[in-house]
Amino acid sequence: MLHEILLSLSGHPSPLLTADHSSPTSILSPPEKALLSSIAHLSDLHCKLLAHTSTISASHQSSICQAVATAIRSTHLAAFQRKVLEVEDGILRKDAGSVGAYNIAPLTAIVGEFSGWTRTMEWFLEVVEFMMRGIGEGKKCTGAMVIDRLCDSMQTGYVDIEEAALSLAKVAETAWLKQVSAWILYGRLPSFGREDFFVQTVDYDIQVSKITLT
Repeated sequence: MLHEILLSLSGHPSPLLTADHSSPTSILSPPEKALLSSIAHLSDLHCKLLAHTSTISASHQSSICQAVATAIRSTHLAAFQRKVLEVEDGILRKDAGSVGAYNIAPLTAIVGEFSGWTRTMEWFLEVVEFMMRGIGEGKKCTGAMVIDRLCDSMQTGYVDIEEAALSLAKVAETAWLKQVSAWILYGRLPSFGREDFFVQTVDYDIQVSKITLT
């Protein structure tokens, strides 16, 4: 079961966690069902984040949104993956923090290792879904909208959310500064994500009427 749990947390859906354990004939006790439910939720968040960030990085019209999605995947989800490997390594080494008497790794200890990640991963999914609304729909999520949302998230009162929002805001603002520098220094509009830039080229169609005096 532990192998299946760690595999699912790494972003691979597991039949063990997605199965219906509400049946009276289930071999799992109510506490075990509750613990597996929290792990299943975290696994589902990770799988959705991997899929959505990949889509945004590949196809979003805003380079700022692409930069934020890439940072979530390469920095924060990578840190979560390292945590999974760290817990697995502790179990294999029979570390006292993960393995108890008789070489048994309690499910509560495994769940406790990831309890601090749930709120942050839920917030990441909110940000990603906010950016996804502009893909395949009439509305578009712009880089400015993402930066505003990240700045607002710094004031939620949760330290973990504030740190994550600050990290992503730096990435978003750096991507914006790259666009601005090309405009200020060379007078060039961005080669990608031009529709998302605050300076636009406007074509005017001027019509001249010819008046004949008689």
